[in-house]
Amino acid sequence: IVLRLLDRSAVPLDLKSLGLIGRSFDIIKKEISKPNGMILNTGPTGSGKTTTLASFLIKISKPGIKIITIEDPIEYYLEGISQTQVKKDKGLNFAVVLKNVLRQDPDIIMIGEIRDSETLSTAINAALTGHLVFSTLHTNSAAGAIPRMIDLGMKPSLIGPATNIIIAQRLVRKLCPHCREKYKIAPETIENIKKILSVISPNAKIKIPQTIKNLYRAKGCSKCNNFGYQGRIGIFEILEVDAEMEKIIESRATSSEILAAALEQGMITMLQDGILKALDGITSLEEVYRVTGSGDYILNVYEKIMAKSLDRGIKIETEEKNRIKKLIKTPEKFEKHLREISTNEIMESVVIGALIAKASDIHLEPEAKKIKVRYRIDGMLHNFAALDSESYPPLLSQIKISTGAKSTDLETVQEGRFTIHENEKSIDARVSIIKGGYGETVVIRILSLAIKSLKVKELGVRKEILKIVNQEISKSNGIILVTGPTGSGKTTTLYAFLNQLNKPETKIITVEDPIEYRLKGVLQTQVDRKKNYTFANALPVLLRQNPNIIMLGEIRDGETAKIAVESSLTGHLVLSTLHTNDAVGAITRLKNMSVDSSDIASSANLIIAQRLVRKLCPYCREKYEPDKTTLKKINNVLKTISKKSEIKTPKVKYLYRAKGCEKCHQIGYQEQIGVFEILRIDERISNLISKNASQSEIKKAAQKQGMLTMLQDGILKVLEGITSLEEVERVVK
Repeated sequence: IVLRLLDRSAVPLDLKSLGLIGRSFDIIKKEISKPNGMILNTGPTGSGKTTTLASFLIKISKPGIKIITIEDPIEYYLEGISQTQVKKDKGLNFAVVLKNVLRQDPDIIMIGEIRDSETLSTAINAALTGHLVFSTLHTNSAAGAIPRMIDLGMKPSLIGPATNIIIAQRLVRKLCPHCREKYKIAPETIENIKKILSVISPNAKIKIPQTIKNLYRAKGCSKCNNFGYQGRIGIFEILEVDAEMEKIIESRATSSEILAAALEQGMITMLQDGILKALDGITSLEEVYRVTGSGDYILNVYEKIMAKSLDRGIKIETEEKNRIKKLIKTPEKFEKHLREISTNEIMESVVIGALIAKASDIHLEPEAKKIKVRYRIDGMLHNFAALDSESYPPLLSQIKISTGAKSTDLETVQEGRFTIHENEKSIDARVSIIKGGYGETVVIRILSLAIKSLKVKELGVRKEILKIVNQEISKSNGIILVTGPTGSGKTTTLYAFLNQLNKPETKIITVEDPIEYRLKGVLQTQVDRKKNYTFANALPVLLRQNPNIIMLGEIRDGETAKIAVESSLTGHLVLSTLHTNDAVGAITRLKNMSVDSSDIASSANLIIAQRLVRKLCPYCREKYEPDKTTLKKINNVLKTISKKSEIKTPKVKYLYRAKGCEKCHQIGYQEQIGVFEILRIDERISNLISKNASQSEIKKAAQKQGMLTMLQDGILKVLEGITSLEEVERVVK
């Protein structure tokens, strides 16, 4: 038998006695005074959730306010408040009672616990329609309540607007003030405490002690029955759902991403709150760890948070960058520098080298006796240095910690992100780690450098064709497809289109895998196969939000293709990519995905095929006269350009080729530009598609009407000295 003594006089039900400090206390006072919204309190059974909510109700209870509670069971009888108890044996559960309570039009409702989707849905609707709703939810943390509500079937777009704050709490025993004793802390413990407290934002309005020497522990005396503790107090974390947090919730962020954002907002976690109370002598560190988890586990969590979100990425110092800038001109000197510096400095130097070389990727590839450091510059990999095998384990560990992974993780594939900070500029980097024969291979993609331009006119589309592109992407509905192999710049092209179309009155939603570049004002979501959030599953969900424009990272299957086509036919502009060799090939690819020819003809606006070619270094490129065979080959391509394209074909006198100089790191090329094949689905092409015409028939008709092939576009760029003939022949077969 367990008898719970519900003696209200034994538990002080007022805000000041709960244990709320700093910003947390201010937020609670503000939020419980609002006329509507939802306040959730989370935590396991026995963590004091009901006591906290009862304290809130007592604080705001006035004769002019109607408050009704639904409880199981009623633990505290509160004066002036109408309290009801659920009766499951009579079919009166929380959801049923809540619907009846709403008919009485209360100002404030307290629901003992949200256990199912029906109760949650009714509670959120009540919060959105002018009621202040208090309730509890079983989750381990405040941030964890968001995914829990989504799992219960609630739309993220409703969770943010309905929720005011989410509280998580635990109860810790208070040290007996009569017998508690001071003790000196071990240096390791001080270091761990400092790490945990260092991530508290200034917005938290908490004074963090500069020096930590002593803590308090339980001893035991007659006044505390020799327990060493007397009474309990709460440790809290309070997640405030403001406009910024609403956007994060709507993007289906993970609980760790929500936690990181909340920490920046000024939230202190239960662990931090507990440690601060331990430093004040209110409780013991052991007691805090007992209810929040072991110290080792907590430090791992904070390593992730600090590495991923709170400036624990890589900071680039100007002095070091200037030093690397001189060294990297000579690969031998750069390699010598990497071998001479300490292992914890290698990562910074390798990243600085990549930034100076304008590399989009860093490849760290272990071999039998060395580690190759390679940079992908303008689509091509170049060897820049080789490291000793002994220096790789600490470098690999540093990279893993920066991405939020444990250094001991040995999974087959690991992925993560970190931030590169340079002065006031931040650059996002995506990390992929794969187990190989000689160890783990690391690829770091520097995302802001991978996106060279977000302006349509700078992609490399010829001015004669650019006006067609601008007309088609400005339409209110239809499909724009960009095709080509991986690494051909398809995503950059789509981002450039979105950047041009992005206006306050236009609602744009993306589904990507992964999100490569953040666009302000655009709601970007990422696929998550583990949670079955695929392109096909995400698209119908996004359509319910009625966006003007949808960008799908890729059409991979028939289901996604059909939904995309239907979306374009019902008033949406859909942008996506498809893996095909040329523009016309995309039509056949869609047919193979069981999309009807007439639907393709009706929905498609524009199909773009593209490749990326390297641009010749303008400082060292050199002229040369082509031989007769080359000259004939070029002229044969130029002859096939239709007059309807309005492009004047120049006479071939000389070409340009790569040479190499210090400014291009002796490569001969600098940056990349697109070569394009742009198929406009006008009436004639549409008719051919509807009649199931062959690829060659459609391509021939398109070229007659002025479509340039990628080869033709590439040759024109060769004659203009933008790129070399070898480069065009390399990428356009």
